[in-house]
Amino acid sequence: MKKMALLINLLIIHTATTAQFNPNGYCKVPVADLIGSPIKEFFKQNLSTQELYNQIPLDDRNGIPTCPRMTQLLYNDPVEILEYRNNEVKIYMPQWVYRAKEKNYGTYWTFSSNIAPLTPDSKKYHPNNIPFKTENQTIIVLDKPFYNKKTKETYSIGTRFVLASHKKSSNQPTFKVLYTKHTHKKTVDIPKTDAHIEQLHNSTEARTLFVDLLRSWVNPNQDPIPYLFGGNSWTGYENTKDTCPLTGFDCGKIITVAAQFSGIPLYASNSLTLKESCKSLKKNDTLENGDLIYFTGHIAVISDIKKGLLIEARGYKSGYGFIQEIPFSEQFKDINTTQDLLDAYFNKTKVIRYEKDHSKTQKIQGIILLKLC
Repeated sequence: MKKMALLINLLIIHTATTAQFNPNGYCKVPVADLIGSPIKEFFKQNLSTQELYNQIPLDDRNGIPTCPRMTQLLYNDPVEILEYRNNEVKIYMPQWVYRAKEKNYGTYWTFSSNIAPLTPDSKKYHPNNIPFKTENQTIIVLDKPFYNKKTKETYSIGTRFVLASHKKSSNQPTFKVLYTKHTHKKTVDIPKTDAHIEQLHNSTEARTLFVDLLRSWVNPNQDPIPYLFGGNSWTGYENTKDTCPLTGFDCGKIITVAAQFSGIPLYASNSLTLKESCKSLKKNDTLENGDLIYFTGHIAVISDIKKGLLIEARGYKSGYGFIQEIPFSEQFKDINTTQDLLDAYFNKTKVIRYEKDHSKTQKIQGIILLKLC
């Protein structure tokens, strides 16, 4: 009951911080990259705004000084439109908190054609707000990419739709959901095997769903989902080469998305904000599956305390570039078991972290263990 109370308190706190969020627009494309400033402040090439957005890279490799992608919007995500400038639009989106202590933590820019205004009528068939804020709507969330034959678009996992009707829905193999086409209300059937109804769960259920979902994304029978700096989307393997924008996850987003899927109200956009959002493990706490390992620049999930496994989205520089589940011993030198991990944390031991080629390593000042909120 105490843990459930913590979830409710987190929800109340987050709802309070977004009380001034007044959405007047929504994302009308399957995935949209969000950046911190107008894109020509990042890229100085003599290209159109659309061309500049299309060349946002996977990460900051290959001599690129920085990757401007901070996070992504998914189809139907509500936004508050603040300003139009040339071919870009400035929006407010509190679902992705980027350093909550900063004044403009939820403010981003994107290509203006990614956003459409809400009308009094359209508010009825788009999700009215961010996850878990009370609405007079039943929200359906994609667990897998979904291709809409009517629009010829593939929607990312995590995309949210309003359920069109409850009539006989429990006896049907699909959810009938609402979407828009040329501003007109339409419906499409999504298999129930590919989506779920958004709801809060008790702490134990939420933690189990969280780990199970992450494991489904690292299924060894499928190609690995790629790492994408600032990414919180996945539209499927067939779209990875020619899709603009690119889709995938970074280390913090995969945790936040999986948490929201599971009814855990986390809204952190990156590893540091996750660290600030979750409580550090105390000596009288029990380490559980789903708890987090943080060190500067990275965060991972403890997926199996008995076998000593973690799940992470790890970048390309270390030789990976995808979501994976690996033993502690493949990540850290001399850490083979959960007890080794606890000892390193409580003793504040400096840790050696392996790259894929174990001849290459990096020194870490120390790891921090966090309880999943």
